[in-house]
Amino acid sequence: MKKFLIVSVVSDIAILSTDRDLKNGMVMKTYLGVCGIALVTYILITLYRRYKQKEKSDHTEKSPIMFSEPALPVSHTENPISYTDNKNVRPVFNQVAARNAFMKNINRFTPKLHTLTDNTYSNKDIREDWYNEIIDINDHDLCELWKLIYKDEAAVKRIFAQWGLSPDQCTSFYAFKMHTDMYQTEDGASVKEGGSYNVMSPCWILTTHDKDSGKDVKSVILKGVVK
Repeated sequence: MKKFLIVSVVSDIAILSTDRDLKNGMVMKTYLGVCGIALVTYILITLYRRYKQKEKSDHTEKSPIMFSEPALPVSHTENPISYTDNKNVRPVFNQVAARNAFMKNINRFTPKLHTLTDNTYSNKDIREDWYNEIIDINDHDLCELWKLIYKDEAAVKRIFAQWGLSPDQCTSFYAFKMHTDMYQTEDGASVKEGGSYNVMSPCWILTTHDKDSGKDVKSVILKGVVK
């Protein structure tokens, strides 16, 4: 009887041990399976990212860089740059030559500068007046540049600013001596030192570069109007 009990107990222990081993084995297989799936997923994601990066890099190298409009240097830049037509690969205009042609004839445009600050340049007749004046100069580089930008007031002002021509940004001031050369009243009278004024139309300032001194020189080419 004792032998039978001992054998029975040993048998039960063996069965329990076997069940536990089976369960542990299943858990281990499940764990390894999950790890394997995670590893494969990580590898696939890594390979996909590398492929997309390479594809993006190849596309960047092959795609031409397009500019909405040429960026022109400041007024004292002396290195001519010719812009080209992508279709015909031919010079369209030289930005330095265009600026020089405009500055040689700036007196023709001085009375028109206020149209760029009083919201009248958007008028078709005003734009055509500018356009006809530019064409009348008969300079290839300036004409080609103007054809590119004249319909966009912001582009015109940006080009002028890069050439050193821009309106004063002051909206009101207490007059000092320098203001007497910059502004006048609505009836054409000079401003008085110490007076308080509101700007109706800003003056226009031309900045040029003095090679001898190496400094920029500012000059008022169109007086502003105040009240």
